[in-house]
Amino acid sequence: MRRAAGCRLLEVFNEALMQSANSSARGGSKQRQQSDPMLVLVCVAMAKQFVLRTEYHRRMIDLVFLPALLSVACQSVSELELLHTLMESLTWLYTFFTAYRLPAAEENATEVANLQMVQLLELGAVDIIAACVRQDDQDMSSWGIGVMYEFMLRSVSKAQLASSLGLVHWLCHRLATGKYAYTNQLIMCLLWCLCTLWEAAVILAVLVGVMQPENLWHMLAIFVSDTDA
Repeated sequence: MRRAAGCRLLEVFNEALMQSANSSARGGSKQRQQSDPMLVLVCVAMAKQFVLRTEYHRRMIDLVFLPALLSVACQSVSELELLHTLMESLTWLYTFFTAYRLPAAEENATEVANLQMVQLLELGAVDIIAACVRQDDQDMSSWGIGVMYEFMLRSVSKAQLASSLGLVHWLCHRLATGKYAYTNQLIMCLLWCLCTLWEAAVILAVLVGVMQPENLWHMLAIFVSDTDA
């Protein structure tokens, strides 16, 4: 009964988020002002609490929560606290596609996951990822890197991400030797994935970006550090 009540709440939160995103997308500043920012904030905060409970992950995917969260994120790029919560929730749900062991009967799980992620591309996922990675707030950029990694892991949007202006530069600058060193492995995997594209122009652009003196310095620094990164 408790779980059923939680699933019903998820339906309410999802509907509220989609309505807010749709009203903002359809109109200008006047319609954005009409949407209740406090209601959106509460729904996003509550959605995050459900995201942290693995037993609700599947229901959130079935309710198409990923597009709902991303649609709100597209309207909230300038609101860093809200964007941070959204990106954290998105990353956890993306991870669900990999970590959750689906029953044998659901052999199309990968296709379902990729279809939803392709839908996110159409909603502007690449722009949101790039905006987060470029943030000065390292915590924020780390969630952007996490989302980008989930896309790359499934070979979704490689070309679009590779063509994002300055993304390689910012990835190199996010290599760290302190608190956020845990993102180094993700960043190195991302750079490797970008270099494995079958497009010579893209590979060349990535290599040129990595070999820029400032970027190369950040990369070499993690190999001579005393951390386990």
